[in-house]
Amino acid sequence: MESTKVECDKYTVVLREDGIIHLIWNPHVRIETSDARAAMAAVLDLAVGNEYPLLVDMTLTASLS
Repeated sequence: MESTKVECDKYTVVLREDGIIHLIWNPHVRIETSDARAAMAAVLDLAVGNEYPLLVDMTLTASLS
């Protein structure tokens, strides 16, 4: 499986070669509801109707609304 990526100003979503979708929030971002919805839309776009495990990295997130 080939890796596929979607990048945004607040996050990156990658469908990795091992079949895991990895959502990585950029350091020090404030995650609003609209940001979470946009990230999940990107996840669903990459999945193209398939089911994959989702790994979310929000280690250095500034805040979550």
